[in-house]
Amino acid sequence: FDRPYSMDGTGVDIVIQDSGLQVDHPEFKDANGISRVQLIDWYAESGLTGSQSSNHYRDYDGHGTHCGGTATGLNFGWAPNARVYSVKVGGLEGSGDSGTGISISQCFDVIKGWHQNKPIDPNTGYKRPTIVNASLIVFLNLVNSSISSLPSKNRLSKISKDISSINVFEASF
Repeated sequence: FDRPYSMDGTGVDIVIQDSGLQVDHPEFKDANGISRVQLIDWYAESGLTGSQSSNHYRDYDGHGTHCGGTATGLNFGWAPNARVYSVKVGGLEGSGDSGTGISISQCFDVIKGWHQNKPIDPNTGYKRPTIVNASLIVFLNLVNSSISSLPSKNRLSKISKDISSINVFEASF
């Protein structure tokens, strides 16, 4: 596949926030057959208190793997040289996999904490950029479900606080 652009994800960290990731999928390897998937403990790396499931790094639904392939796939992804990370969202796990994701209320917090704690890349003198790919339609349905349980006077402040704590970056190719 001949790519008509020069940006290939080199030096970039991409987080797939979804149903998980099939970490041994060949699309997540580099040209030499080495996996680009970084298996980290999101709580330990972010500094937040919590316990990550030992089954965090699997995808029984398949949607996260599909999105990850589109974003970072070796053959047809937008960023085939990026490092690949996965945050499995609690509630998006596939059938037979419930309880293996990170709580919806902590998903962005673990990513933000991890990014803030990343070291400076000695090759560039900067932290590697982080791009988060999140399936927002499903994600927003989960957020709406969790927020609807709050008293109505607290809903707007909860939504505003959550949105203001997220920095969004957009890139065009």
